[in-house]
Amino acid sequence: MKNDAFKEILLKRGIHFFNKDDVRGLLSSSRKLKEFFKNIDFDCQITEDGSCKRYENALSKCCCFDCLSSGGYFYTMADEEIPYYAKKFSVKTGFWRKGKGCILPHKRRSVVCLCHNCNEDHSFDKGISTLGKKLRDLRMEVINATK
Repeated sequence: MKNDAFKEILLKRGIHFFNKDDVRGLLSSSRKLKEFFKNIDFDCQITEDGSCKRYENALSKCCCFDCLSSGGYFYTMADEEIPYYAKKFSVKTGFWRKGKGCILPHKRRSVVCLCHNCNEDHSFDKGISTLGKKLRDLRMEVINATK
């Protein structure tokens, strides 16, 4: 997808764009926290037809069903990152791909996507929620720092 078309999709969803130089320290903290998520086994078990363990009868994309219309659930994005995301974004499925799920590496996913899980272990969910809150707080600091 072309950069301008991708940015237009995100603008319609109210995404806040910023310049990395304005919030370099906050972004570093956010990336480190996001990187931690790659070590967590969410046990998603996405199958070739797009279903997962929680949504066995899902027609497609299980918990990622709204990736396209939400623009990947992003609330903030650095202007400099638009080309990366635009190249990976599909006008049919967002960042989701059949048989793979999300094609974005953990450090590039939105806070919503990093924190969503179908695990029924409440202590696991509480830990993920705590990490998600820290990421959302960092996101708000980025927005406030660039106003």
